[in-house]
Amino acid sequence: MKNINVNWNRITKSFGKRCNGGGTRNHILYRMKNKDSKVIRIGACNNLGDRMNTYKFDHREDPRICKETTTVEYMVVKSRELLLDMETKAIRRLRPIYNPRVI
Repeated sequence: MKNINVNWNRITKSFGKRCNGGGTRNHILYRMKNKDSKVIRIGACNNLGDRMNTYKFDHREDPRICKETTTVEYMVVKSRELLLDMETKAIRRLRPIYNPRVI
């Protein structure tokens, strides 16, 4: 997995265009970590920059996620099916506090 140190004060609405190859679509699994390196959110997306914008600018997202996240780890996965399977297994195993529970 690759790491990105996140400075939420520097993320603007144009961040999504600059991140991830200018809008390249990939199957990406990401893990958001707090200052203690504990995973607090796991997710899947096609464009990591756009997803980070959602956390900062969408009022439906929990604002505590931005306040606590210091690092985002991510990896590109070959297929959507594999991505969703890996996401589900990671949520079950790590039980991040800002993820809905998976049965």
